[in-house]
Amino acid sequence: MPTASLRLPELCRRLILSNALTWESRDGNEKYNLASIEGALVSGEHDTVIYYLYPSSSDGVDVEFVVVSSYRKAWNFAHVKRRDKIIQPIKKFYYQRHRVPK
Repeated sequence: MPTASLRLPELCRRLILSNALTWESRDGNEKYNLASIEGALVSGEHDTVIYYLYPSSSDGVDVEFVVVSSYRKAWNFAHVKRRDKIIQPIKKFYYQRHRVPK
């Protein structure tokens, strides 16, 4: 089985293509990022991708999906108040042209 870092590009691709649920998550430095998991939001341990969206400097690419971290984490989804499909922050970035979340 490949290591988690080798599986990360495919996991991120599946999150976007499946329009997975995402939410804002605050890190230890009180900075907000977006978090997402694959599958249903059932409380318990999940492989989690922490990311933000940033303007791309590459031709033909509008949005960069920047992974800050990826790890296995226990989530209690009773504490995750606002959830969106992953396409929502991508659209927000595309039209407002600033880092998401701010």
